[in-house]
Amino acid sequence: MSRPKVGDVVQLKSGGPSMTVAGSSEGNLVCAWFDSREIPQVLHTAMLSADSLRVIPSE
Repeated sequence: MSRPKVGDVVQLKSGGPSMTVAGSSEGNLVCAWFDSREIPQVLHTAMLSADSLRVIPSE
């Protein structure tokens, strides 16, 4: 399985929204996603371990 890199679309291995890898810092990945349940939509970010993510194959 490939390691996520900047620009990849990922998801937590436990599920959740699709996120885009926006950067990396200190061995972790900065992920960004929109929550479509919020109006107006809000951009969220989180720093996550690459080990907790799986890459979603592009179509």
